[in-house]
Amino acid sequence: MNKIIASIMLIALCTISAVAQQPPNQNTYLDALKLLDALNSRTGNGESQTAYFFEILKKYGLDRSSAQNNPFLRGIFPNQVSAAGKVIEDNFTAQQITKTGTDPVNLQASIINGTASFMAGRFKEEALSASINYLFKAITEHPEEAKVTKAVFPKTFALIEELYARKSYYTADLVYIRQVAQYDLNLLPDNLITNIDDLLPKLAAEPELRDMLSVAHSIYHDGKKGWQVEKIITSVKDAKLTENGKIKKLVSLLDLISQALINVKGNEAVWINYNDLPAVESGELEFLKSRLFYGLLYEQLKKLDYMQPLLHQSGGYISDVTVLSKRMQSLIEVSVRLNQSADFIKIKKAQISSAADVIAYLRTISDVINGFATDINEMQIENFQLKLPEKALAVVPKYFDLADAVLQKDYQRIIATLLIEFGEYTRADKTYNKHLNFIAQMADLKSAADMEALMNSYALPIGGSSIKRQSKFNLSLNGYVGLTAGSETAYGTFANQSKANIGLTAPIGISSTFASGKLTAFISLIDLGSVVNQRLNNDTTSYTDFKFEYFFTPGIGLYYNFPKLPVTAGVHWNYIPNLRTIKYDTGTAIITETNRSVSRFNFSVLVDLPFFTLFNRAKDE
Repeated sequence: MNKIIASIMLIALCTISAVAQQPPNQNTYLDALKLLDALNSRTGNGESQTAYFFEILKKYGLDRSSAQNNPFLRGIFPNQVSAAGKVIEDNFTAQQITKTGTDPVNLQASIINGTASFMAGRFKEEALSASINYLFKAITEHPEEAKVTKAVFPKTFALIEELYARKSYYTADLVYIRQVAQYDLNLLPDNLITNIDDLLPKLAAEPELRDMLSVAHSIYHDGKKGWQVEKIITSVKDAKLTENGKIKKLVSLLDLISQALINVKGNEAVWINYNDLPAVESGELEFLKSRLFYGLLYEQLKKLDYMQPLLHQSGGYISDVTVLSKRMQSLIEVSVRLNQSADFIKIKKAQISSAADVIAYLRTISDVINGFATDINEMQIENFQLKLPEKALAVVPKYFDLADAVLQKDYQRIIATLLIEFGEYTRADKTYNKHLNFIAQMADLKSAADMEALMNSYALPIGGSSIKRQSKFNLSLNGYVGLTAGSETAYGTFANQSKANIGLTAPIGISSTFASGKLTAFISLIDLGSVVNQRLNNDTTSYTDFKFEYFFTPGIGLYYNFPKLPVTAGVHWNYIPNLRTIKYDTGTAIITETNRSVSRFNFSVLVDLPFFTLFNRAKDE
C-alpha cells in the first residue's frame, strides 16, 4: 500500500513539475514584429541588434544553434562574428580586386618588376610588423597609461598583450583587434563604472561625483530597455551608491515623491501636476485634497532623518500647515519634468527605434534628477544636507555625451569625449593618452590601406628627429636632405682627377645616434639628390629608365645634431660608381674614359628625416 501511495505521489509531483516548467503563452505575433524590427534596425528597441534578436528567440527555447533546425528561421539571423565569447557587429568588408590588362613586357623586365614589387611588399610588411611591435610595447609596458588603456579597452588590451608576447602578427589579428576594440567601445558606458578605480582614480576623493556617474549608468542601462520613467527612477534608487551619501538620499526621496504623485488610471498625465495640489492656506473644504495629500506625505517624510530640516523650525516640528505645505510643494514641482519624460514616449508612440531616440529619452530622465536636485539647492532651508555642488550635477550630462557617441558608433568621438569630459579625473599628471585614440581609430578602419596609414602615423611622430636628440642611443632607418660641398676624386685607368663639387644631397641609410643625442654615425646606401632636386623644382615627371645603380652611393659620415632643430651638420665620404667621363693627358695622348667611379669627401648641412626607429633608449632609462 505504501509503495502504491508513493508511486501516486511521485506521478503527481512529476505532473505538477511539468506544468510548472511549461513556458507561458507568448504574444507570438508581437514577438515576430520585434524580430523583424531587430533585422531591419541597428538598435532594435534600444538594444543591440543581435542581443535583442536572440533575447526574443530565448523566450521560445531557441538559441543560434537550435534555431538552425527551424525551417522558417534558418538563414535569416543577423550577420555577426564572435569576439571573446560575445557577439559583435562586423561591417568590415573585403574589397574585390579588379584585374586589369597590361601590355606585354620582356622576360627580364618582368623578373625585375616582379622582384621589385615582391621586395617592396615584403619591406612594407616587415616595417608594418616592426611598427605594430613598437606600438604594442608602448601600449602594454607603461604602467600608468596601461592601467587607463586596460580600463577603457579590457578585452582589446588582453588581446594586445597576448599578441605582443607572441611577437608574430597576421592581417587576421589586426582585423580581430579592430572587432574587439569595437566591442569594448560599445561597452564603454559599462566599463566606465566597472573599472572606475583604474580609469577615474581621482574620483575616489569625490564620492558625490562618483555616485552621480552610477546614477547616470543606471538610467542608461534601464532606459535602453525601454522601461517607463517611474520604473527607471525606482531602479536608480536601488543602484550601487554610497550608503547614507547625499546622492543615495536624493534619489530615494525622488522615488518617494514619484510614487506619491502617481495619477489615477486612465488619466492623460502619469503624475498629478503640482498645481493641482496647492499649498494649504486655510482650513476650508476647497483645500481638503491638499490637506489629505500633504498629511500623508508628511508622515513619510518624518521617517527620514535627512528631511528633518524641512519639517523643523525653531527647534521643533512646524505646526503651521501653510508653511509646511509650501515647503513640500517645492518638492513636488518635479511632477512637471516627470510628465515631460513620459510624454516623450507618448510622442514616439512607445517606439524608440534609433540611437538618437534612445539618447534623447535618457536625457529627459536625467533632466528629472538634475532638475529635482536644482529645486532642492534653491530651497532656503537651514542645515539641509541634500544640496549638491554644481560639478556633481554636471556629471550626468557628461556621461550621456559619452553614451551618445557610443550609441551612434562614432568610435573616434567616443575617446575624444571621454578625455574632454573626464580627462581631469584619469591621471595625476593629466598626460594625454595617445594609445586610447590609436585603438579607437583602429576600431574605425575600413581597409588594409587605412591600417597601414594608421600604423605609420603612430609609429613615428612628425618631428621624429627630436626622438634621437632626446635619446641615450638610437638606431634608425634615416634619410637626409640638404646642401653638400667638398672635394671629388675621379679614378682613371692611368691617373686620378680631383675637383670641387657642390649640390643637393638626399642620402638614405642607417643612422646610429649616441652621446646623448649629440652625434650620429651614418652609413649611406643610396642618394636621391637629383630626384629630390627635380621634385623641389615642381617636376612631376616619372622616369622609366632610372636604374638603381644611378643612385647607389655607399658611404659613411659623422654628424653633429643641433639640439633644438631638426638640422644636422658634418662630414661624409661616399663612393659613386660609373659616374663621370674624364679626360687627361698621359704625355703621349689625351685619353677620354667614361663611366669612371668617384669618391667624395664633403661637408654637409642637412635636415634630419628619420623614416623608422629600429631601437631607442631614452636618456632616463
